[in-house]
Amino acid sequence: MTAGLRLLLAFLLAAGWSAEALAKPKNCITKAEQTVEWQVRHALRLREFAWRCDEKPHNAGTWEIWSRIDQKNAAQFQKMKDARAKVFEREFPEKHKVYLENWNGRIIIRYREYYLSDIDCKQTKTQLEDIDKKGFNAFTKMSARYKPEVLMDYRVCG
Repeated sequence: MTAGLRLLLAFLLAAGWSAEALAKPKNCITKAEQTVEWQVRHALRLREFAWRCDEKPHNAGTWEIWSRIDQKNAAQFQKMKDARAKVFEREFPEKHKVYLENWNGRIIIRYREYYLSDIDCKQTKTQLEDIDKKGFNAFTKMSARYKPEVLMDYRVCG
């Protein structure tokens, strides 16, 4: 490392930059980051469906279950959100917050506009009850079904 590069790095670190902030975009996500993306999408879907299934005409009683799951697993959900935010910070250093908000909005709108049938709401309630009873591991196992969707959106690092 040249003296000039060391000086620049020291200056950036002294100015509050972290080494992560200096990470170069990979243009791909790791397998661990892929798992986090599955989990985030599953949580967004469950939240949106629980909210919508709880209203007329379905009245499935799902929102209370979701709220309980959200409270019990708040720390794990926050870890997921933080890990995902780091990916966006790495890949889009200058506009990561905007891109993350846009990406979340895209996913949320998809689930808000999805036509829900009684069967969808019954399946959602069954999933929520299973997670509520068995814990976060049940949630993690269910989230793997989003792998194809994530693979369509992201390239996994080789």
